[in-house]
Amino acid sequence: MLSRNRIYILIIILLVALNNNCYEYLSNQNIKASQTLLYRGLFTLFFCLIIGIIKKERIFPTNIKQQSIRFVTTGGSLLLILMSYPFLSAGTVSLLQRLDIPFLIFISIISKRNKKLYQVLLSIVTVIAILFLTVNPQLIDEDINGFLLVFASVLMTAVGYFTVHKGSNEETVPSLINVSAVSSVFFGLITSFVFPGNFIFPVFDFMIIALSAIINVILFYLTVQLYKSYDPERALLPFVWAIISTSILEMLIENKLYSKQDIFITIGLTVLISIICLGGQRRATYNIKNNSRKPHIKKPCN
Repeated sequence: MLSRNRIYILIIILLVALNNNCYEYLSNQNIKASQTLLYRGLFTLFFCLIIGIIKKERIFPTNIKQQSIRFVTTGGSLLLILMSYPFLSAGTVSLLQRLDIPFLIFISIISKRNKKLYQVLLSIVTVIAILFLTVNPQLIDEDINGFLLVFASVLMTAVGYFTVHKGSNEETVPSLINVSAVSSVFFGLITSFVFPGNFIFPVFDFMIIALSAIINVILFYLTVQLYKSYDPERALLPFVWAIISTSILEMLIENKLYSKQDIFITIGLTVLISIICLGGQRRATYNIKNNSRKPHIKKPCN
């Protein structure tokens, strides 16, 4: 039988692919990133309120100061990602987002956290490879503006990963999700005033945004569980593998096939980043409500 973590990984791979293609659909409907972000945040708040009532859990964090960094990084990074979809395919966005893994390794070193030498070297190689694609976007038929938006996003995301992991030890999951949701509403409102757009969409488009919010809640629950079991980079491994599932789903939806060059680049970078992630270790598990530490039993890595 599959272990619980392996089931989580499989679900994440499938849901991330669906979520990325939802964003691409919304972009193709000419819905502005700010409106998508705003409504996604509102839907997420609504769903978390229901979860909090049913499970009788706190829906907002107790340590506001500690979560302030996440407030800035989550809403800001997602806004930049949504803004990149008019310039990039869903598969390319999914690939570029995983630059957060090398940045995470670099930040870990700066924070004096031990990382394997090959993780550092492969992270450097990955960044160089992505930068090469950036200055030669025609290789995968993309727009350099999308690259720059995603780069800015992953820098914010990498910084936020450490606060997510730390915060998960002392806050409830709904409260952590709602920091991201309120941040999304805030950034969505601000940018909607700067870039006005239509706030009324077809019902189906609202349903897609609601679906994305539900996926976001599920992904957060599953990711927090992986964060409690693994180092941050290893916990992100299913998101790396979702690069492939996102590309496959995009090709099925749009009834198109990537060029051999695109497929080679996508698979090659996915393998490279996966190796970096696999260098992360299994760690002790924490109780998310009372911060108690459970004994760590050494098992083969999943």
